[in-house]
Amino acid sequence: MPKPKPPDPHGRPPIAGSAELGRLLFEMSLLMGLSPAGTDALAGACNLRGPADLLCRLQLGGDVEVTQVRPEVLLPIEARELSPGGVERLLLMQRALMLEIGWWLGLSSEGRLQISPLAWIDDAADAVHALDLGQALGLQAVRVLRGDDDTSEFAFTGP
Repeated sequence: MPKPKPPDPHGRPPIAGSAELGRLLFEMSLLMGLSPAGTDALAGACNLRGPADLLCRLQLGGDVEVTQVRPEVLLPIEARELSPGGVERLLLMQRALMLEIGWWLGLSSEGRLQISPLAWIDDAADAVHALDLGQALGLQAVRVLRGDDDTSEFAFTGP
């Protein structure tokens, strides 16, 4: 099975020649109201601010060519900041996100908590919807993990 194109050693995104990914990212940037440079920002693994002011980015994937995305929403919480009670809330929330709506609460490469859907997305409207949903879920996660929301039950609404 062919592997995805490796990253360019000069830091360019691995999408040169991937017309499908270019189309997907262009459609996403239009739906998000970004400038023409928005497509490059989405492709370059740059962190963008979402409508809830949380950082987000796209993970790029596909079998032969990069043709799918997976939104990642970075939470303003580092894993090492969690108190013992926060770890318990994290595990309960992680379970609820995964079982109820198919999202994952995990650790980013920077050591921050992040949420992302388990499934890859190949439709621009679905990807933008996932970014918006991730922002809402991220805000709820931050409130719960910081102890601002004293609920022991999590109720997430899926797409």
